[in-house]
Amino acid sequence: RDQQKNHAWIKNRQVRELAGSRVLIVGCGSVGTECAKRFKAFGCRITGVDRLAIEAGNG
Repeated sequence: RDQQKNHAWIKNRQVRELAGSRVLIVGCGSVGTECAKRFKAFGCRITGVDRLAIEAGNG
């Protein structure tokens, strides 16, 4: 916030590659499922957890 207040923007931020990253999705309802689809499209390894036991998907 200090940078924002002072209009001092970091120009050379380190960008992290999504491909190969592990993603944990808490909640496997419709929102979690759609998020998983999008992360998988970027080559991420997905783990989903939910209150109810469900069959493991491929990913």
